Amino acid sequence: MELGNWLFGNSHGKYLIPRTEELYMEFVRLFDACEPNRNNSWREYGIEFKNDVFETMPYWWGECDCGEQHSNTCKSIKPNFYHKESGLQVSWYKYLLRDSYSNIELTKSLLSAIIDDCIASLCGDIND
Repeated sequence: MELGNWLFGNSHGKYLIPRTEELYMEFVRLFDACEPNRNNSWREYGIEFKNDVFETMPYWWGECDCGEQHSNTCKSIKPNFYHKESGLQVSWYKYLLRDSYSNIELTKSLLSAIIDDCIASLCGDIND
């Protein structure tokens, strides 16, 4: 774990996610589908987004404002990516997949299927 993340970050989870090109590009694929013109910071940090299939949250720079017993909506503990059906939660430090962790051990094939599901929720069948 990076020193800054250890001292100040909120990236945590059971499984360390290696920042491999293949895992990184799966998230890029999702973020590009969400904002193909890159008119915001999806790819670099993510943005606050929520639909029936998944949620994203950029790295939270602020402090907790709900007290010692965090609420489920507290931005200081929310994962940066959450896929509702699988339960996958991914947290990273500052930007996409930097010092990142998940609650489920990730493989490229699992992440690819989850990202397909997320993209389909945005724009219909991705195979069209």
